[in-house]
Amino acid sequence: MVIKPTKSCHKLWRVAFTAVRFSRELLALLITAKKRRNHKRWRLAFAGICCTRFWVSLTKRTSPHQRWRMAFATIYSSRILISLLEEVDAKNNENALHDVPPISIVVDSSRESSSLFKVDQESLAALVKDKNLDHLRRLGGVEGILSDLYSDAQAGIHGDVEDLRHRSQIYGSNTYKTFRVSCFQVSEIYKSFSFYIILFVAAYLFWYGIHYHGLRSGWKLGGYTTIFCFVSGISLSLTNFGVEKFFEKSLNEVEKATRGLGHLVDVVRNGMKKQISETQIVVGDIVHLETGDQVPADGLFLSGQSLKVNESSLGDPSQNFVEVNCNLNPFLFSRTNVIDGSARMLVTAVGMNTRWGDEKSSTNHNKKTPLQARVHNLETLARRKVCFTVTSLVLVVSLARLFSGNTKYGGSSEFIGGKTSVSDTFYHVTGIIAVTHVMAEAMDLDSFSWVVMICLALSIKRMIRGKVFIPEPLACETMASVSSIVTDKAAASMLKGSRQFEDLKAGVSIKIITEEDISTATTIATEWGILQPNQDTNIGAVTTGEEFRNYTPEERREKVDGILVMAQCSPLDKLLMVQCLKQKGHVIAVAGNLTDDVLTSKEADVRIFMRIQGDCLIGKKRSDIVTMDDNFDSVMMVLKQGRSILNNTQKHIQFQFTATVVSLLNSFIFVVTASWSPNIDDRLVHTLVQLLWVNQIMGLFAAMAFGTEQPGEELMEKPPVDRSQPLVTNIMWRNMAAQVVYQIVILEILDFRGQSIFQVNDEVNDTMSFVVLIFFQVVNMFNARKLDEKNIFTGIRKNRVFIAIVATIIVLEVVMVELLHQFMSFQRLDWLQWMVCIGVSFASWPIGLVVKFVPVPDKPFPSFLGLFSTLFKFKPDSQTIPRSD
Repeated sequence: MVIKPTKSCHKLWRVAFTAVRFSRELLALLITAKKRRNHKRWRLAFAGICCTRFWVSLTKRTSPHQRWRMAFATIYSSRILISLLEEVDAKNNENALHDVPPISIVVDSSRESSSLFKVDQESLAALVKDKNLDHLRRLGGVEGILSDLYSDAQAGIHGDVEDLRHRSQIYGSNTYKTFRVSCFQVSEIYKSFSFYIILFVAAYLFWYGIHYHGLRSGWKLGGYTTIFCFVSGISLSLTNFGVEKFFEKSLNEVEKATRGLGHLVDVVRNGMKKQISETQIVVGDIVHLETGDQVPADGLFLSGQSLKVNESSLGDPSQNFVEVNCNLNPFLFSRTNVIDGSARMLVTAVGMNTRWGDEKSSTNHNKKTPLQARVHNLETLARRKVCFTVTSLVLVVSLARLFSGNTKYGGSSEFIGGKTSVSDTFYHVTGIIAVTHVMAEAMDLDSFSWVVMICLALSIKRMIRGKVFIPEPLACETMASVSSIVTDKAAASMLKGSRQFEDLKAGVSIKIITEEDISTATTIATEWGILQPNQDTNIGAVTTGEEFRNYTPEERREKVDGILVMAQCSPLDKLLMVQCLKQKGHVIAVAGNLTDDVLTSKEADVRIFMRIQGDCLIGKKRSDIVTMDDNFDSVMMVLKQGRSILNNTQKHIQFQFTATVVSLLNSFIFVVTASWSPNIDDRLVHTLVQLLWVNQIMGLFAAMAFGTEQPGEELMEKPPVDRSQPLVTNIMWRNMAAQVVYQIVILEILDFRGQSIFQVNDEVNDTMSFVVLIFFQVVNMFNARKLDEKNIFTGIRKNRVFIAIVATIIVLEVVMVELLHQFMSFQRLDWLQWMVCIGVSFASWPIGLVVKFVPVPDKPFPSFLGLFSTLFKFKPDSQTIPRSD
């Protein structure tokens, strides 16, 4: 008898088959999870079991069709989970830092915790930072630390993917945060006490005006003051935030470009010695150190022979020969150098948790580049002396005119002794204080710092495209002042074929220092153009290391400038020359492989690594600039970019300082000469808009325009920049003085005689004055493009950003006057009035040309004025970022 399966039997078989297959897959999943200690697999397996239990429970409560749908949904979901796990596993294997060696594991992995170690990161890092021997003994010595970190003195750590991930998560990675330069803290505006004072004053003015004059006109003084403060603060915040992010983006590109520059170190993992990048070191690693190595992390001495390190990079110059041993001093610090011996060390702290990381954290918070420090001094002194003086005069004169009855409102004096109420008097006084405070706040010169950051960011981008990496971005600024480049024979060989030696035109001398004999060195220098073919070598251009070493200190300082080739020299001779050049005020760049002369590299102002013989990672790591194309022209490009940063900053300073002084003087004259109250009249709006537009909006536009200016060839025809000279040169003083005088004269003619000259009413005349002021600054941007050149349009077509910004300013000006005139209290102008404004403004071009024929003295201009003798001198700033050695 044949039993035919019923429909329900088929269903039962399918369910049974599916359940068996699903159970087998879950079992395989659990076995894999147990072997690999994968938390994600355990969680997913548990989720699959829960889904199965949920499906079984549903079979008891739902109809057959619903149960089948839920069953299939559960099965397919589980299969998808399993396939995803397989993909994740494959991807993890591909991205593993190193393949797990196919040998038995030496370390007892059963002791290893999957997520926690027996010693925390803070305690372990502090142990070495504080050199705390007592704490080390309490933890069981180095052997106890090894045990707590599940490491072994001979075999190292386990070193598989999960082990490395756990150690990185708990103890950090061996990377350092790139320094961040902050020109302004976004939140600082609203933390200042004066900001809340002016808001209180504005609120009082707002209430008083509405209460006594009605809403239609009474809101103006308090309302305008409040709006101005908020708009000014928000615009500054957004601008500074944007500039900082732009700069950080460039630094991130440098990080990516130089990520492979970390030198290789020898470590032991899972019983095998291997080479890894220093950035891949984790806490618990056993690292081998040899003479000349740089210690890659903080750690403890395990074993070795006569290990001596140079710890002067940690801030104490006397610690240049420190002995490290098991008993008295087992502590090793990141970024120190091994000068003798060899050893094995246990890594106890990496990256920002090391002592070097602490140094970077403390020195990088709100620090400034050297040029930005000079600019900050300029901003601070100018604001304190110039802006404070003018606003104080405005306050004193306005109060004097108020109490003398010389200010009028509605045809009568605002203050009459014995008749004006206390509340009215207080209202007028607070109004004057508010206007004065607004003028002071508007004189913001943060755009000086903006242009430095924009220039530096763009220069970094250009150099990356030119196969030049800047591991130390501050070196780009320093290159502007480099007066001597000291190079070895290999780097000097790159001079052959370079374009007409721009270094000689730029006032930079190149000195070859080599171990070769004097005849060979002379031949090489002549072939490469350092020496002329018929040049007499007996006049001091060529010498030997021994001869230079035997000179007296006075003879060395006298002869060092003329020496172009020094043969048969040792690293100490090279160091002696660099020290001698620095004593004479030179800024030194050392170019070469930077591996054999560590002391000379540390002494130099800029360290340039040239990839000539192989790919020396240690030399790269010790460098500030890395050229990847074996071309000395790349060094010249960096030199040009460095000078361009300073030159563009000076262009912006000339422009912005001129605009600030003109707007300050114009506002001062406007306030102290008006017969009506400057607090209530609609002309107050003009003053506020003028100050905000000229000193903040125009400042940002100008910083972008000058920051994008590319370096011209004229920069290489000038001598190096003397860092002791004032940031504002006599040439800039001459240019600014001429423009300030002309602009103030024209603006005051418009203010006092404009109505009668052009036959217009008061509102149209005020609008024309504002338009002229803005167009003055547009023309002034072109004048500032070339500080001492006659043709201000040279290379203008290369800077499309400059042209676009000028066009944007003009369009916004037209929109403000013609479309937003009612909101801005302007009057629309006809085409003839526009032509008059443009013609008067453009007349400053020929004035700027003529004044460039006027010679200037060599003595800095401020020194002629005893009162302002220290106004624009450079003072070393304690906030400057130190170079990392």
